[in-house]
Amino acid sequence: MTVPNDLPRSLPELAAEALAQGVPVQDAAASWLVQAEERPFPAALLDSGLVYLAANKPYARLLQLPPAAFVGKEYSRVHRLAVKTLAQPTDDLALLHEAVSGGQALGLPLPDALEGPDGQDYRWWTLSPLRGPEGQVRGLVLEFFPDDPGAKTRAAEQ
Repeated sequence: MTVPNDLPRSLPELAAEALAQGVPVQDAAASWLVQAEERPFPAALLDSGLVYLAANKPYARLLQLPPAAFVGKEYSRVHRLAVKTLAQPTDDLALLHEAVSGGQALGLPLPDALEGPDGQDYRWWTLSPLRGPEGQVRGLVLEFFPDDPGAKTRAAEQ
């Protein structure tokens, strides 16, 4: 699975651009979701309190929950609903808090591949903190990928 070439900017870049212009993260969610729905991989936008602001359809299908199960709900609450189908690392909530408090992007392999409803195996997830104009983390983009999305970039740099 690849990202189409006509979608040059990443979902974290799209959200970060709006936040850098001072748009509140809640207001940026609607335009972010329009772009996220065009991506083939699961993605969600959370505020800095780890409350879902948006989740694309591939994300909802991966967790086997309806799209309405996300918006306005805390990550931990939704995760408990999906725990029977989603075998994420047990410390995923701690990692989300770390991404918010430390402001560093994280990319991590899943302990077991998640099989999406389309038959695609997802083996990697990323957390991308989003900063407002004052530099404070205002939200996170959570994405799932079939492979390490940064592997090609790191290999090219060597």
